[in-house]
Amino acid sequence: EYALFSPVESDYKEPKNFKSMLKCPPDERDEWLKAVQKEFDNCEARQVWVRVKKKDVPKGRRLIGSKWVFKRKRDGRYTSRLVALGYTQIPGVDFTDNFSPVIHDVTLKICLILWLILDLDIDQMDVETAFLEGILAENEYVYMYKPDGMNLEPDECLEIHKGLYGLVQSSRVFYLKFSTYLTENCDFSRCKSDQCLFFKRGKKGIIILLLYVDDSAIFGYRGDINETFVLIQRNFKITTEGKLNDFLGCDILRQVEEPVCYLLQS
Repeated sequence: EYALFSPVESDYKEPKNFKSMLKCPPDERDEWLKAVQKEFDNCEARQVWVRVKKKDVPKGRRLIGSKWVFKRKRDGRYTSRLVALGYTQIPGVDFTDNFSPVIHDVTLKICLILWLILDLDIDQMDVETAFLEGILAENEYVYMYKPDGMNLEPDECLEIHKGLYGLVQSSRVFYLKFSTYLTENCDFSRCKSDQCLFFKRGKKGIIILLLYVDDSAIFGYRGDINETFVLIQRNFKITTEGKLNDFLGCDILRQVEEPVCYLLQS
């Protein structure tokens, strides 16, 4: 049976905001600050924003705020996420379309059945800083106040060009970019009845990729899966987490002796 992950500390509470993070014990605070700097570096490297003068913000556009979300992963890693306060965006001004599809739970169960029947390999993939890959339309650029921890002049603000976490349209613009790359550069076809299921024929058999925002499960034979990862890594930074033990908060256990698996959700 596949091993189950368990939280590092079930009663551990992450800091609620940037100020409370600064009040953490020194060793812990230093880890959070490293995670904050890493998030800034990721945004700068992907040209998520440019610095502009507040007086240059177009008429009719408002400045939105941001917050930090801190989370300690199951493997003990400290992660910090800069999140825009997207609920203050103005519909029709800061964004138009915002719908993004996600994989249906029935689709996942059908693919798990195929996994058992065909005895496929299965892997889990995560696109790092996924939303930062999505590109906003020029007429939907968002303007944001200085985030906590950033050095910015009092008369400056940030003009957001990419799908920063928290923006209403972030999930949509990432889906559009990633799904387009899968179909145009990786030879995947998109299922008509579930637009987050992608499939193609590899050298040894079928390959199925399920997409739920930035989390993916991929089914196929090992060699074909590895080749697919190589193709995706040409344009996206991904991490592979080995056999699928849990997906979307649901633990997946497979019995080795017979084609049976269990879905567990505490």
